[in-house]
Amino acid sequence: MRIPHETANPTIAPPPKLLSNHNRTKTRSFSFSSPDAFICPCAGSGEVSPRPGVLPLMDAAKASGIPVAVCSAGTKEAVTYVLENLLGMERFKGLDLYMAGDDVPVKKPDPTIYRVAAERLAVDPAKCIVVEDSLIGLQAALGAGMQCVITFTSNTADQDFSGAATVLDSFEGVTFEQLVAGELVGVDSRAAKAVA
Repeated sequence: MRIPHETANPTIAPPPKLLSNHNRTKTRSFSFSSPDAFICPCAGSGEVSPRPGVLPLMDAAKASGIPVAVCSAGTKEAVTYVLENLLGMERFKGLDLYMAGDDVPVKKPDPTIYRVAAERLAVDPAKCIVVEDSLIGLQAALGAGMQCVITFTSNTADQDFSGAATVLDSFEGVTFEQLVAGELVGVDSRAAKAVA
């Protein structure tokens, strides 16, 4: 079952700005201004509650007219059940798209699920912000040409998230405006904790 979506935001973003990843030696080009889509993996991780701060970001994206999608490696039946319970029916029905692992022939880290999501939403993959929690998800997002923000779990905290725009332990206290403005690009909360 596919939830119908609204037409994607036709605003054209300026060319990507070159921003330094302050906690890494590499420099990568990111532009979160005027994103075309906000894609979350809210389901499939086995967790019983949404990751802290994700729901307010989803709500803010929707309020800004940015399509919100969920792409999970779980089965459609499991993803539907988890999303209905985690998001509530109103938020679930408000998703512009949700996809599960059985909607595509190959699962993450293959980028197909993200490529198909961008195609169905009629958005430019380079202007999508993907939220992931693991290296496998990061590889899928980057392989699809999308920008990825990591919120790691206790099981994924030690993974190499090279290529991610931002690496955080949670979105608690993070605003959609901060994310879109690129204020968190280069932040790796693991590095900040190691210094403390």
